[in-house]
Amino acid sequence: MAAGTRLGWPPRDIFKATLPEFLLALDGWRRANGFKPVPRPMSRDRLNELHERYGQ
Repeated sequence: MAAGTRLGWPPRDIFKATLPEFLLALDGWRRANGFKPVPRPMSRDRLNELHERYGQ
């Protein structure tokens, strides 16, 4: 609920929102307040490519 209150939402709206609505609102708040997006995890193909290139 802490993230919802940072958005300025009352508890009633937090609990009525769907998960996609809440996550989109949180992402918009983070962008508007200078937070950088979280990088995506490395794919299995990229890991295998690096493994082949650098060994181990």
